[in-house]
Amino acid sequence: MFSLIIPVYNESENLPILVEDICRLGIDSLQEIIIVDDSEDDSTKNSIKPFLDKVSINYIHRRQRLGLATAVIEGFQEAKSDWLICMDGDGSHPVSMLASFEKSMNDAALDVLVGSRYIAGGALASDWPWYRRLVSKLFCLFVRPLTAVSDSMSGCFAVRKKAFLENAPTFSPIGYKILLELLVKIPEVKFKEVPLCFSQRMKGDSKITQKIMLESICHIYKLYKFKYL
Repeated sequence: MFSLIIPVYNESENLPILVEDICRLGIDSLQEIIIVDDSEDDSTKNSIKPFLDKVSINYIHRRQRLGLATAVIEGFQEAKSDWLICMDGDGSHPVSMLASFEKSMNDAALDVLVGSRYIAGGALASDWPWYRRLVSKLFCLFVRPLTAVSDSMSGCFAVRKKAFLENAPTFSPIGYKILLELLVKIPEVKFKEVPLCFSQRMKGDSKITQKIMLESICHIYKLYKFKYL
């Protein structure tokens, strides 16, 4: 069984489409969807009301933008299942990744499953801006001394709850890249990369700002200190 954690901020247009697509999959091992919403108003909350009788949804409304990484951590702490999957709420991660991850969850040797754009079978959206492609590649290269994962900047991943809970006291994430924190701070982490075909968000504009980029750089610096100093 697995729990799906979806951190969102003003995603009233995209979230209901995503939840509907998930419902259509009919995956029996999906125990719950946990939505952690940092939106100031109730528009995102109201957008999912039609699905409350179709799938188990645990909705957490924080009403202020506290950061994607902390939203994921809060969702993980609330989750009931043995495996925890994180997926963006803007539709950039295909719901087929749930079935892809599910195939590897019975492997007792694995701690983390990573949806990777940079392995065979993975891909980036053809209309993704060149500068976003460049930044993504540069960040992945910059953190290679921290992890052997080719796409440690991925926002689509799964972690065994036991591995998360055992190491949760060491987590101090900032910004929006919680996966890298897990890969660095779970001792001798066992991972598997699964091909991910990344798409542009369905509707609306990217939430990434210069402030978030700076937070990510600070986060990487702290992880280098944690691992090597």
